[in-house]
Amino acid sequence: MKKIIASILFLFVIGIGSSHAQLGGVLDQVKKNAQTGLSNAQKQASASALSKIDAELMKKFGLDGAKTSVVGNTLKVLVADQDFAGLNADSKSKTATAVNTATKSLLSKMSPDLLKSLGLNNLNTVVVEMVNKMGNTARLKDTFTFKK
Repeated sequence: MKKIIASILFLFVIGIGSSHAQLGGVLDQVKKNAQTGLSNAQKQASASALSKIDAELMKKFGLDGAKTSVVGNTLKVLVADQDFAGLNADSKSKTATAVNTATKSLLSKMSPDLLKSLGLNNLNTVVVEMVNKMGNTARLKDTFTFKK
């Protein structure tokens, strides 16, 4: 009788251990899926916010194209327009300064949480790059760096 009870208890302990291991595996998978989902949502929110900045800059300045990206604590703003080729250095500088000001204004309207997810809560530099057109054949005309 003692052997039967000991065997049952032994099998019960093994069963609990196996169930615990399976449950741990399921919980790890759920956690991994949740983290992946959160990461994808943050990437999508970031892309949407940057696209909105691009659209606003294109509209405000009549640009052929705009593409913003985040590199560390720097916001890189690539603006394209065929008219840049005909501008003198002073006009390019004024245009880049206006783009910088407009970009910072757009950022100031975003929530702190969104800025944090973009990596821009500690923004210290805006780089405005002016090109003649978007794409692989674009030629860099000028680069302007604005420190905070």
